[in-house]
Amino acid sequence: RIDLSIMLGFSDVMQIRTGIDINILFLDEVVESIDKHGINGIYKLLLELSKNKNVFIITHREDLLKKLEGVKKLVLIKKNGFTKLL
Repeated sequence: RIDLSIMLGFSDVMQIRTGIDINILFLDEVVESIDKHGINGIYKLLLELSKNKNVFIITHREDLLKKLEGVKKLVLIKKNGFTKLL
């Protein structure tokens, strides 16, 4: 949670400093070390961030994937050394 908070804080500082609004956010395995209670908080944060940003999340956590049911998804499958977009 601290790492995510720092990253979002730096993003806000860069926006203030440059005047450029960044409208895309990539989060790779952001909830892998967070408990189920923390996942709920991260999910609420993601909903808030997605109001004015395109948020891309890479995760294998089933509890977060269940919360994200119904949102647009890109599903990638890796098989025999090749990655395929479903």
